[in-house]
Amino acid sequence: MAWQRKTPFGYEMRNGQIQICPDEADAIEFIYDAYRQGESFLKIATAMSELGIRYHQTTPEWNKNMVKRILENKKYIGCEGFPVIIAENIWQDVQEIRFDKTARYTRQSLCTEMVKRKIMCGECGATFSKETAINTSGTRWWHCSNPECTCSMKMKDDALEETISGLMGRLFTAPELLDYAECEDAPPAPEAVKIQNEIHRELGRPEFDEEYLITLIFACAAEKYAALSDRSDQRRAAGIKSLLHSRAAQTTFDAELFESAVYSLLITAGNTISLQLISGNILT
Repeated sequence: MAWQRKTPFGYEMRNGQIQICPDEADAIEFIYDAYRQGESFLKIATAMSELGIRYHQTTPEWNKNMVKRILENKKYIGCEGFPVIIAENIWQDVQEIRFDKTARYTRQSLCTEMVKRKIMCGECGATFSKETAINTSGTRWWHCSNPECTCSMKMKDDALEETISGLMGRLFTAPELLDYAECEDAPPAPEAVKIQNEIHRELGRPEFDEEYLITLIFACAAEKYAALSDRSDQRRAAGIKSLLHSRAAQTTFDAELFESAVYSLLITAGNTISLQLISGNILT
């Protein structure tokens, strides 16, 4: 039968009473201090394994989940009648650090996921793909899904978020960028641009598919006609402009604004990023 603790790490039963285990309590204090100094769960777990103080009697190894459980355990500040090991203000400091790290990670993950749905090649018009794995420096590789195009981008997630936020910040000082031009001066519909790029790619092939090309031409014409007759995007843009007037300029990634105002994120050679707005205007 596997050994199981009868008390949380840091405590032991003596004479029927829950008491502080001195060695484990010292380890808990070490963990809290290390985390407050900026160490990661993994580095703390590695240090604990090297110190030789066991979380489980069956193994000397620590992992990130063990460290996490200790850092979020309220029993260490005296809850549920347990003796106090960690001062409440220290425990609270740790929770704020954990919350801040989680919030930053969630925001960056959200930005990356939203970008994934809108990112396009500014050279050929094809969609971009992202690698799920990033290298040890934290750099992610994005590349054009068109095998005949070599356009790609290598950038850290936080740098990408910062760049997008900086571009979107211009909308607060120049909301007129969301205005649509009228009639003959109107920019081409974004979907029509994508189809037009596909037409150009097909025409550039040694042996193009005539039937497919005719289908693309009719689809492009339909998109252009729909853009002339449909004013829903203009109404949406007007609503976004009203929102901008009522909100202070954002310095961090604004998911709501990105989703509503940005049609696509364009990548061109040299890691150049620009945003195509729903009005057709480009932020560079």
